[in-house]
Amino acid sequence: MADYARHFRLPRYTALLGRRRRERYLEPAYYDLLDQRLPELESARDIGQRVRVRARFQWDVLLLALSCLSLSVPDERRPPRWTAVRPSGHDLRAGARALRRHPLLTLTVAATLALGIGASTAVLSGVRAVHSRPLPYPHPERLVHIWATWKGGAGNFSYPDYKAMREETRAFDAIAAYESWGNVALTDGDVPIALTPNFATPSYLEMLGARATAGRLFLASDDVTSGAHAVVLLGERFWRRQFGGDRSVVDRVVHLNGLSFTVVGVVADGFTDLAALEGPMPDVWLPTTMAESVLGQPPLTDTYRIYWGLARLREGASLAEAQADLTRVAQRMAAARPASHRGYELKVQPLTARLRGALAQPTMLLGAGALLILIMGCANAANLLLARTADRRRELAVRRALGASETMLLRQLLVEALCLAGLGGILGVACAIAATSALRTWLIENVSPFVDLRVDGPTLAGAAALCFGTAVAFGLAPALAARGRSLGAGAAAGARGSEDGRTRGRRALVAAQVGLSVVLLVCAGLMVRSLHALTTVGLGFRTQDLVTLRLDLGARRYAAPDARTRFTAALLEKAQAEPDIETTTLWGPSLLGHATWVLTVVPAERTVESPGAYTMAFRHSVNPGGLANLGIPLRAGRDFGPQDVAGTPLVAIVSESFARELWPAGDAVGKQMKRQDPSLPPITIVGIAGDARHRQRYSLGDIAEGFGPGGLGPQRDVYLPYAQRPNPSLTLAVRARTDTARATQALRRVVASLDKDLPLTDVRTLDDRLAAQDVAPTALTGLLGAYAAVALLLTSLGLYGVLAHSVVQRTREIGIRMALGAQRGAILRLVFREGLGMTLAGASAGLLGALAGTRLMRSLLFGVTPSDPWTMATVIAILVGVAVLAMLSPVRRATRVDPVVALRTE
Repeated sequence: MADYARHFRLPRYTALLGRRRRERYLEPAYYDLLDQRLPELESARDIGQRVRVRARFQWDVLLLALSCLSLSVPDERRPPRWTAVRPSGHDLRAGARALRRHPLLTLTVAATLALGIGASTAVLSGVRAVHSRPLPYPHPERLVHIWATWKGGAGNFSYPDYKAMREETRAFDAIAAYESWGNVALTDGDVPIALTPNFATPSYLEMLGARATAGRLFLASDDVTSGAHAVVLLGERFWRRQFGGDRSVVDRVVHLNGLSFTVVGVVADGFTDLAALEGPMPDVWLPTTMAESVLGQPPLTDTYRIYWGLARLREGASLAEAQADLTRVAQRMAAARPASHRGYELKVQPLTARLRGALAQPTMLLGAGALLILIMGCANAANLLLARTADRRRELAVRRALGASETMLLRQLLVEALCLAGLGGILGVACAIAATSALRTWLIENVSPFVDLRVDGPTLAGAAALCFGTAVAFGLAPALAARGRSLGAGAAAGARGSEDGRTRGRRALVAAQVGLSVVLLVCAGLMVRSLHALTTVGLGFRTQDLVTLRLDLGARRYAAPDARTRFTAALLEKAQAEPDIETTTLWGPSLLGHATWVLTVVPAERTVESPGAYTMAFRHSVNPGGLANLGIPLRAGRDFGPQDVAGTPLVAIVSESFARELWPAGDAVGKQMKRQDPSLPPITIVGIAGDARHRQRYSLGDIAEGFGPGGLGPQRDVYLPYAQRPNPSLTLAVRARTDTARATQALRRVVASLDKDLPLTDVRTLDDRLAAQDVAPTALTGLLGAYAAVALLLTSLGLYGVLAHSVVQRTREIGIRMALGAQRGAILRLVFREGLGMTLAGASAGLLGALAGTRLMRSLLFGVTPSDPWTMATVIAILVGVAVLAMLSPVRRATRVDPVVALRTE
């Protein structure tokens, strides 16, 4: 085995030593080391011991290669034996003593590395959670998400689409539809309890690996369109909260929206429903066939688009095959239903992309920032250790003269670097664990429940690799700076205080730090400006003292549109009589929410040749005076009136931008719009309202799909009278006279007087709703700002360290200049020129890098371009200011040099 092992090839990285140094020194020592390790390998009793032996061997080979860097090829000394290279306990103790002798330097380097390693490890956990950690479902690699697209938009599909996919596709071995919309009320007690439902087909929970704590999950017999018995599944948290964990609840009858349902099971906690992507976790699960009776939705035979799709690819099937199947289904549906399906397509994507795709770009941006911080930390540590090595030239020269070999000195410096890296790594991993623990709950609640941020084995392995890589990165440069002929000239160089190439190398490191700081500062500055533009842009209406709340008229008693109209008319009349309520606006379906309904229309006088001729607009149902209550002005025409009711010609008010887009001549009032379905009557425009931004304005999901901030795009809005389009789900916007809490209580009393079983949900002020929507951009801006602050700190430390050491090294030169008549102003300019030269050189390179890098974050920005000149100028000004502050102390020290003392320095 030993003879065979001698033919093993050396690791590829050893080629960096050069052929002569490798053949003369490395290969003989390598084979000696191999002879020592092979007996251990042969005597290993199990695989684990063999792995440990091989790992130690690879580590020894790496240190051996590093040691050979210090040997000159012409030297004819005996090739180094491994016993002269391998670190010993004495080396570790000596390294620890050396670090204790310089506590300030040790703490500074360790803290610098802890910042870099801690940030990198924490962000590495986030990147791994988003990009590589599998979803908590069975066969997650085979699960896909299905949705529909049409001209100008994308969203849900209809139940007939689901049936066609289930019957006609071959790439899936299971397919399900689900609808996470609306609210239901548990009406068994004195006070109705609002619950979040999810309507799903039976295979949905099975594909996602849900388990039943009690009872069972859905069966195929639970999801039939006629003669179905009404069943419901409870979530475990709701079950424990409402029923105290009583297992006898199974087979009990409960009442939801006034309808009787039999509880057949409890879904075990720990299961994350797909509905949690855009809302809270469901409290109850119902079959899709119950949506019509519970929520008052159209029959399942209608092309009402309310469903998302979940499917599992057949073993061996590809995503391309699945997409081809769906394309064929969409084409057949378009031929069978041209009115509703022209220009309609079905799309498929991996479920991971659906659930985590919105976070892919932000996490990569944060990961890049963390790596820049780590690189800057390494550069700062290398600078500090280079300065220390330069100050130790005398010591190293004396040790060399006393018989220490260059290999021993190199090994000692590397051991010290490894000790520093170990200390910084321990602190960094501790910081990373604390940060991820603190962020985990916040991320699940505010960003996504599908990102499980935790420091696990692979992440710790990555942190260990960062520690080792960092040690090599910042420890190798000072160690190599101490080898060779520099040691022999150490005393003389130290006495002369002259500068050499290593000083220029330290300046280059600082310039690189400045450049990296510019990149981070520009990214943070762009996000700050974007967030400011996002949060200060006018919405087109007043948000002060405005409370919004959800009301769902989905019970059977409101199935008829006129029943919803009568209820809302009585609600408005009673609410207006309340002294604490100034105005009340009906708004369907949601105000500043993610869900909006759409109309696809075209001017009635225009000839339609293709589906692309239609324009998609967002439709909203409002009551007469509702727009004025919010503060949305009427630019032309009239408001809705009591004459605009069901059975009369359809009318609409359109936004100013939409009217200008469809009728550029400015004569929109009185014109008609026709819809894709020719059987539907046209809509007459009776008024033009000012543009108002009342959709969710910032969604990472939209950005991941290539759309800008949704609520800030083109304002294509169509307002319909609520009496002509009475949505079951609607939002009440209540303007309080004095106190929002009192106005909310007054509205609760009004609703209870009309229907005691009807709950109000999602009660929040509009300002609170806006703040919640701004969590994602604010968090991203804050993290980039923290990166930029750390980068500025590291840059200022680097500038200070280089200039302070330069002043010490050039003390004799400064003394000579002053002895020959140089004024203090000239000395000041000398030091300032050195510092500003490094700053401006690094800033110039950093601006070029920022111009190239910020284009990748274009979709995250609003109201600012990636090459914004004001941001660039502000960043340069900040850097110059920080550089000047960092230079003050070295400049003062330089101008106070006593020429006589300086000339006596040896």
